[in-house]
Amino acid sequence: TEFNWDVNYILDLLKSGNKIKGLCIVDDNFNLDIIAGLKDLEVLSVNFSKLTKGEIDFSNFEKLKYLSFQYANGLKNIETLENLEFLHCSRWPFENLMTISKNEKLKILKLDYPRKLLSLKGVEKITSLKRIDIYSAPNLKSIDDLLFIAESIRFLLFEKCPKIESYSVLNSITSLESLLLAKSTPIE
Repeated sequence: TEFNWDVNYILDLLKSGNKIKGLCIVDDNFNLDIIAGLKDLEVLSVNFSKLTKGEIDFSNFEKLKYLSFQYANGLKNIETLENLEFLHCSRWPFENLMTISKNEKLKILKLDYPRKLLSLKGVEKITSLKRIDIYSAPNLKSIDDLLFIAESIRFLLFEKCPKIESYSVLNSITSLESLLLAKSTPIE
């Protein structure tokens, strides 16, 4: 049997600011303005496309701990998410991590297709980071800033990062439990 939600019921529920703590939006033809009132969100997963309308001001979500999304126009103030523990972002549009350097509680960072990423600058302020996964960062050259979190980082994944210039910083990471390098610059 097929189950169909009453769209008006869902929209009313979202507009009411109900105490919803988690929301996953898989429909990319959606108006993001509707979720602005959900101040109690702790988990948010959103797909974006050219059909997505509206914007998200992340400063409205002070309790957010888990965020998974594809970066798009209409997103602002991601740097204000001070309680964020998990961030999974596709299409990271920045050259470094300075935008999230105030997210001191961040434990897991996953970036897919961060085409503009050149370095991990900014990671030095995120001392709670335990895991970093970076997939398909064709311009990432320097991972030297990992030195600043050498005592906390446990898991590293670099896949399809062919321009990393040196892995020498890995010798200084005393807490590393797992390292995966795939289709990236070989270790010499």
